[in-house]
Amino acid sequence: MAAEHFDGEVLLPADLDRVPVG
Repeated sequence: MAAEHFDGEVLLPADLDRVPVG
């Protein structure tokens, strides 16, 4: 899973839709 590019937290594909990417 390449969702660890945010803050080291494993975000689910469903969370990427509501995750504050700032």
